[in-house]
Amino acid sequence: MSKFVNFKKRSVALPPGCKDLIDLLQPHRPGKTHSISPAVGEPTIRRDESGAVRLSEIEKYVAMPFQSEAQTSNLLLSLCDNRLTVQLSKISGTMMSALALFEEDADRERRMREFFRIHHLQDPPESGQTDRFVPGVPVQVIHEISPLPMDAIAASKLVGELFRHVCRLTGDSPLTFRYYEVVTSR
Repeated sequence: MSKFVNFKKRSVALPPGCKDLIDLLQPHRPGKTHSISPAVGEPTIRRDESGAVRLSEIEKYVAMPFQSEAQTSNLLLSLCDNRLTVQLSKISGTMMSALALFEEDADRERRMREFFRIHHLQDPPESGQTDRFVPGVPVQVIHEISPLPMDAIAASKLVGELFRHVCRLTGDSPLTFRYYEVVTSR
């Protein structure tokens, strides 16, 4: 053996604070946290429901974000083919907003604008035909439904009429829904 090797200075043990070799090789890397509960202030989904519903039954679902005590709640009601979705959101426990998201289609957009005029809603901006980033991939158009009625019954009627007018649905027409609430841990 070489007389330059001092075996008293070497060890197979890692220095204090290192759990594995990568901690030794990258000491500037922040340590991992292994907590089961989320960190303080981290948003978590408290309630998450989804399923099918008939158009005539949406009142109970539209009421969910209005009645929620969560900081944020969202309800999405969609056609089964997802070509039209209405999203109702409650943010910070008070603000309600509603959006109509639909695949770009000249006839559907014409009926949507007609619906907005009939119900005295704020005119959405003109979208026109957009250039497609990827040919063959549908483009989504978003219209804010404003002013949104501030009670669940009136909002439910408005959303139901939107589906009836724009998509020519009946009360028995199927929709899908997803409702979720987000809370921030303390």
